[in-house]
Amino acid sequence: MGLYLSEQKIGWSKTAIDQNERKNHTLVNETFMVMKMMGTRMETRSTLSIEFTPKLEPVAYTFSLKTPMFAADAGGTVKDGILTTWTRTPQGKREQEIKLDDELDIFGLADIRRAAEGYKVGQIFEGKIFEPNLFAVVPYRVEILDTKAIKMGASEETVFRVKMKMSEIESMSYSLANGDVIRVEGPMGIVMKKETEESAKDMTASENITDLILAFSVDAGRIVENAGSVRRAVMSVTGLNGPLFPGGAQTTASASSTDTGAATIVTVDLDGPKEKVEDLSEYLKPSTHIQSDDPRVIDKAKQIAGAEKNPAKIVAKIFSWVNGNVVKEPAFTLPSTVDVLATMRGDCNEHSALMCGLLRAAGVPARIAAGLAYMKGKFYYHAWNECYFDGKWIPVDATFGENPAGALRLRISVGEL
Repeated sequence: MGLYLSEQKIGWSKTAIDQNERKNHTLVNETFMVMKMMGTRMETRSTLSIEFTPKLEPVAYTFSLKTPMFAADAGGTVKDGILTTWTRTPQGKREQEIKLDDELDIFGLADIRRAAEGYKVGQIFEGKIFEPNLFAVVPYRVEILDTKAIKMGASEETVFRVKMKMSEIESMSYSLANGDVIRVEGPMGIVMKKETEESAKDMTASENITDLILAFSVDAGRIVENAGSVRRAVMSVTGLNGPLFPGGAQTTASASSTDTGAATIVTVDLDGPKEKVEDLSEYLKPSTHIQSDDPRVIDKAKQIAGAEKNPAKIVAKIFSWVNGNVVKEPAFTLPSTVDVLATMRGDCNEHSALMCGLLRAAGVPARIAAGLAYMKGKFYYHAWNECYFDGKWIPVDATFGENPAGALRLRISVGEL
């Protein structure tokens, strides 16, 4: 399949299924992408291999990602109802175990099973999925919306329109009755189209690709001076594919439709009411990418925070250290706390991964938020942190150097990048 951004070719993806010597099936997906970020051109390659039985039972997987500045691989095996996984980056290897249950889809095999059984309009499937590309379990929802007859060569085929939501990310796929996908429409104008292998791998038109930062920007309609100091903002949003994550300083409300579609009124108020959170343990514990229990992270957090016990002052100290010491440059990595602590360079994703791990290690509940942030008349893709203290989720932006972060931002998701 050819991979496009705003109709510009940026890569390709190839999937093949074969039978191995154990009479199991092996699905191999190879993906190549070329991108430009802040004027820097980067190529990335990933390979995902999944082994499963003829009954579509998961056996094992491997995954690798390579970019000019980063390499990582991962793998896992299934035995006695347990998925044992590992991830390896330049800073070491980390393992975890995931208990399987009926609600958990491993590697997307449930979707292959559904396609084999036959799609039916109106079907809805919900549950959890282990996503090898993210090394994490995330919620998903699949809805078979409708069908359409289209011409494919000399024959007419029935195409199912399938809406999928994985975590907070929505996409639309168009699949034949046998499960073959002919088109996928993802967020931010990214599209995959079924093509011949020769056509999909033809990258001759990729020399002048659009910079990702510019491609994902949205005109704000006005210039705001001293945007980082804005403490309350009310914004009307249309045309966004996916929800705007409510909670914390951000609230949402529906508004009347406009010429560009239904509008959502988003209010970000740093001085809004307090928000009681019953259980903050999720935002204090380590994870695959936020290794707040790593001795290197714990030692650095202690070094920065010292004997300070006040959460607001701990946040201020860690914020100042990350903002002042991480070299700001474009990056294409799978950022983790320990990797960024070692390299001390990267963009907003790396800053927020490091901040989150250090804050949790210092005892301050923290999470990563992603969405759009205002700068010089436009909203750009951005990631930042939110810290919970004094009864509120407080946005903090170590990349922009804002503590608290200005209100001119739209949070689309929270979690890991």
